[in-house]
Amino acid sequence: MQSQGPIRDHAPVIARRDRHRALLALLALGLGARFDLGVFSPASLADVPVLAQVAGLLGLFGKLGKLGKLGNEYSVLTANAYNPWALVGTPSLANVAASGSGARVAPCRPPRNAEPLGAGPPCLARGPVAAGEATRHHGHVTDPCPAPPRPAAPLDEASLALAVDRLAARDPVLAASVARHGHPPLWARAPGFPTLVHIILEQQVSLASARAAFDRLAVARAPLAPATFLELGDGELLEIGFSRQKARYGRELARAVLDGRLDLDALGSLDDEAVDAQLTAIPGIGPWTATIYRLMVLGRADAWPAHDLALAQAVADLQGRSARPDAREMAALADSWRPWRAVAARILWHHYLSERARRAG
Repeated sequence: MQSQGPIRDHAPVIARRDRHRALLALLALGLGARFDLGVFSPASLADVPVLAQVAGLLGLFGKLGKLGKLGNEYSVLTANAYNPWALVGTPSLANVAASGSGARVAPCRPPRNAEPLGAGPPCLARGPVAAGEATRHHGHVTDPCPAPPRPAAPLDEASLALAVDRLAARDPVLAASVARHGHPPLWARAPGFPTLVHIILEQQVSLASARAAFDRLAVARAPLAPATFLELGDGELLEIGFSRQKARYGRELARAVLDGRLDLDALGSLDDEAVDAQLTAIPGIGPWTATIYRLMVLGRADAWPAHDLALAQAVADLQGRSARPDAREMAALADSWRPWRAVAARILWHHYLSERARRAG
């Protein structure tokens, strides 16, 4: 009985202003309770507390006086914390509610290093906001567009499995691959100089060829380190399997590590842009190599190796195309897989390798 007090207090306001809106709000609440609010947003609201959902619906009818304002206030304060499955760039219920009462929905691109299984809704503000700028909303100081956090924990077997299931549930292309070949491996690699040299060897050659060259290198200089790599002459590197160009790249990398220009141990504490900037400053390390290092070594959930031909071939196979999709098509497709593009890449690589093995066997 006590919980009905606020409704009685605001009943005259509701009756005086918008009786029909009150009826619509009650109808919406009933439908929301019956259908779990799935029809109100393309984002999944399964993880949003019921109170936040109700508050968001009340806020949707923000002209209901103080009752609507209370709904707006609660939805703003809770939706960002409790809706980890909202699609990137899609207004959540709270955002729609606030926009209905005069607030402006300001899209706020999620951090590139967001938690592997979370992507919050667009930030909300009544005017232009900058990242990390705190604003006052209905008497509460909020941060509608938080500053990017520190890098999220690397993907592990458990988070990979959960992300694969989530992606397969919402994307038929990935679902077809998972149904046919199962979950992909994590393909985690150890951080450090040897792995980066191995990735350089993988540039524009088959994985088997790169693996064979790296194995010979590991035998020639064990343990493999920047100083021991620089001991190898041109002839030795060519015999191992390095092209002249890749021999130069390996030496440039070794010198950068030795003179302190590149601190490989510190990369895990940097965001994606900083990691790429550090790596691509070394001759021979381009965006693809830097992305593979972030994806397989640092375990970044949203790393996406653009222009990877194996990924494009896997998409062509799954979609029944006679030709691989071009870079623009792949970029658009990958954008729908945020913030787990690295998980999508693993699914597609797993498909590509599995199909090759099937055809060869």
